[in-house]
Formats: sequence, C-alpha cells, structure tokens
Amino acid sequence: DVVEPDQAKVRDYCAAEREKGTKPHTINKQMKVRSSWYRFLGIEMELPKVRERAVPDAWIPTNTEFETILHASGHMSTRKEVNLRNSIIAHIAFFGGARIGEIVQINLVDIQDNGIRIRSEKGEAERIIGLPDKIMNDVRKYISDYRPNTDQTALFTTPKGRMTYDYIRNIAKRIGAFTGIKKFHWHAARHWCATALLKGYRGAKPIDIRMVQIHLG
Repeated sequence: DVVEPDQAKVRDYCAAEREKGTKPHTINKQMKVRSSWYRFLGIEMELPKVRERAVPDAWIPTNTEFETILHASGHMSTRKEVNLRNSIIAHIAFFGGARIGEIVQINLVDIQDNGIRIRSEKGEAERIIGLPDKIMNDVRKYISDYRPNTDQTALFTTPKGRMTYDYIRNIAKRIGAFTGIKKFHWHAARHWCATALLKGYRGAKPIDIRMVQIHLG
C-alpha cells in the first residue's frame, strides 16, 4: 500500500525480492525511492537496507579459461541430461552475453530458428542471440528428451518448476570447483563475450562497439 504503508509488509517485500534473485543494489534503490515518497506523505518509516558487496574490478576469463569452462560445463556430471543442459546455459552466457536473470526468463516460445530471444532483466530491448547450429540442436534435444515438464512455459526447469536464479548461479560454482577456476561466475561470461567481440576471438574480425552493445542488449 503506497498511501498507508506497513513496515512489516515492506520487509516481507524485500525478502521476497531477494528470494527471487533481485540484486541488493536494485532493492536498495527501490527503498530509496519509497523513502522519498513516504517523506512527501509525511510518514516517518525506517526502511530495510540490504547489504551490498563491494564491487571489485571485473574479472574477464582468458580464452584458455573460457575454453576450459565451456568444455567442463558439458562433462562434469555423470548424467548426460545435466551435461547437455549445463552446456547450453554456458553457451548462452558466453556467446550471448546473457545475465542469469535473463537465462531464467527464457521460455519455450523464445526458441527461434536463428537463435534464442532474450528478454532483458534491466528494461533494455529484447534481442535474438545466435548460437552455433550444434547448440541449437542441443536445445531442441534437451526440450524433447530431457526437460522436466514442471512448468508449461520455461525453457530451463527442475523437478520443482522453472529453474531459479540461485540454481543457475550454483551451476557456475560447481563449474568453478570442477575446473579449479574458482572465481568463475556467469557475469564474467558476459564480460568475456563483450571483450571477445571487440578484440576478435582467435583471429576473428573485431566487431564495432555499437554492434556489441546491441548484441548485449
């Protein structure tokens, strides 16, 4: 209720946002806006503040680390369906520069002939990311043979429903432990994607920075 706010409900809202995977910085920005609004209404209320991690310099995997991580994503489990799913997620992150929240939001209808539609989690433009033919074939195989049908719309699912933000983040942790590249996280894949496109990967022609911006949304 934005006119007669209840402090307990505001705290419950923040807790629900964290559970959903919303970043602390985003929640704190929302609370700052609410604080200004409540002061305008003449309401004194102490709003929650979520602890934010200090932002270090961006770590960008080397090409060798990228290749190690990508290979490991499809080989670290004894279950082939898990390897297939994790390999697809890694390719979307590295080749498409997709954020975790954007991977979570991918639906079955977003699978196109020429790639995958990505809905931005930050209100940016939707985009289609192209993937190698082999990976697109892997996506279709995952859907037809292995995807748990616990959510009618989501591409990536678990026995309990749509795959969550934390579930996908933990896949990166397992890849990091498996490869020994323990600082690996999915956003580093986005950094690698941008850098590889700008500099040219393994002798490929560098891409104009504006086209890189469009590719990343």
